[in-house]
Amino acid sequence: MDTIHRIIISLLAISAAFSPNNIRAKGAETASLPQSEVIEPLSEVPFHKGVNINGWFDRHVSQVNPDKIKDSELDNLCSLGMDVVRLPVNFHSNIGSAPDYRISDSYLAYLDEVVNRITSRGLWVIIDHHSLSVETFPQDGEALITSCLKQLALRYKGRDKIVLELFNEPFGDYLQNNWPEMQGRIIKAIRSCDTERILIATPWGCYPERLSELPEYDDPRVIYTFHYYNPLMFTHQDAYWDENLKYLSGYPFPYDASRMPEIHPHWQNEPYLTYLYNNYPNDATADKIREDITKAAEWATQHGKLLFCGELGVLNSAKPADRYRWYKAVSNILAEKNIPWTLWQYNDQQLINFSIFTGAQIFSQLDTEMMEAMGVNLPEEFASGPRPLTIYGDGTGSWCNMRTDKNGGDKYLDYYCKDNPAEGKECIRYNVMNPNGGVWFEIWLCANASNLQASGANLEFMARTTDKIKSLEFYFQHYVDGAPRQWRMSATVSSDGNTSATRQLSPDGEWHKISIPLSEMQYHGCDGEWKDQPDEGEAGFDWSRLNWLMVTPSGDKTASGKTIYLDDIKITTPQKDNKIYRQQGNKTQKAVF
Repeated sequence: MDTIHRIIISLLAISAAFSPNNIRAKGAETASLPQSEVIEPLSEVPFHKGVNINGWFDRHVSQVNPDKIKDSELDNLCSLGMDVVRLPVNFHSNIGSAPDYRISDSYLAYLDEVVNRITSRGLWVIIDHHSLSVETFPQDGEALITSCLKQLALRYKGRDKIVLELFNEPFGDYLQNNWPEMQGRIIKAIRSCDTERILIATPWGCYPERLSELPEYDDPRVIYTFHYYNPLMFTHQDAYWDENLKYLSGYPFPYDASRMPEIHPHWQNEPYLTYLYNNYPNDATADKIREDITKAAEWATQHGKLLFCGELGVLNSAKPADRYRWYKAVSNILAEKNIPWTLWQYNDQQLINFSIFTGAQIFSQLDTEMMEAMGVNLPEEFASGPRPLTIYGDGTGSWCNMRTDKNGGDKYLDYYCKDNPAEGKECIRYNVMNPNGGVWFEIWLCANASNLQASGANLEFMARTTDKIKSLEFYFQHYVDGAPRQWRMSATVSSDGNTSATRQLSPDGEWHKISIPLSEMQYHGCDGEWKDQPDEGEAGFDWSRLNWLMVTPSGDKTASGKTIYLDDIKITTPQKDNKIYRQQGNKTQKAVF
């Protein structure tokens, strides 16, 4: 069932639940636990702000890489003042058969490793059951969830900073009618083996307005969660996975009649879609956000419950200024009501995403305006302007793929050469075999270097060679419409005195620091010609979507058989001097170029 239909079903269900003929005293229903079984009631949620790291454990064990998120990335989250990671996990793809539903040993071993890495930094981790199709109910769904959560409760018994979330966004007709009571039974089953573990309970769909339908779970170590994406027409516009939302584009926040798009033809003949469109002026306001979250907070206060917003976010297909206004509106009311939160999401491999980064998923690409809107105190290094974008340095991150030389292979291109690197332990050794090949970096997700380019940044790298190479081209390409365009920004380096090259490199075998302002790079149009600016009708080069960096002889056959070493490749803001660094032996010295 797509997202829009889920929302409408929820609205209709709420309306029916409060009709005069169908009023139920939910507060009178309980899923009671003997009070002696539960100790140390929670007085507050022990964490405050964080992020969801999906795409890591929400898959089969064969696709899990425990090192996907580096220690440095977890440290970076700590430096932002975040104190919790919500970790979606997939039980359904990693269990044995009924009735034990034993979780895979290898999956648990990976999970142990990552839980240890997270908690050792003082971060809390929420292990979020983020799997299981609604079609498994009523046959074996409850038994499966119960068994898996009990296994984790026993495995981590006595461990601090580990929270179990029972189910992410339970949907479907069966769960709509049965989830509240089922959840009570699951809580009671977990308490039979661990009375202290903090648990997170959820209403059907994780909608804040459905919290009132939950019974009174008599358990003082349960936190109640909701997700917030209202209005969906704004937060999910251009959602490629939804047959209705993918048609939306340009919706403003807050509502602005002068910027409001016409209703899409696909929506015009669908009553529930036209209802959402017509109600957008009421839904897309800070006041409506305040009203929604205030109602959830009032429910929690009335029932003596602790509340947590487990997901919130806006797709980056919305206008940036509108996104930041939405984040600010949500952040303000969450802070006022003292409701902790975890953003959706840390990372994603799709161009359209909720990521906390503006481009490539590295800390230098952090969306600082989003962080500020959410009330996150940024480290000092972000106050001085754009941070450098490192493309290569002792290998590279998962966001940047290093490719082999076209038609050359690893024998001719070594990204992990340990022969006298300029920095760290490794450098690149490029033995030219194919004059049309090269050193090739695929940057994915695309890096956003627009702020760096606007600030006068340089392409900077270390290089050394003993060969005379007429010209090596260093060029960037950007990503448009599913493929990198031929349009590129290019510069050349020569070690044989070619005066037409952008920079010269002495063939003395020593390391030299080469710095080329991005403003000096030439535009290479899609017609293959060099030019100072795009032709009329050409979009030109987009520095916000860097997709490739390539180093190539560009067809120069005289380069064949020659070798160059490269290291520490980055886009960085200008330095105070224009000197290069020359390495003699193991000592690096400044030298005038």
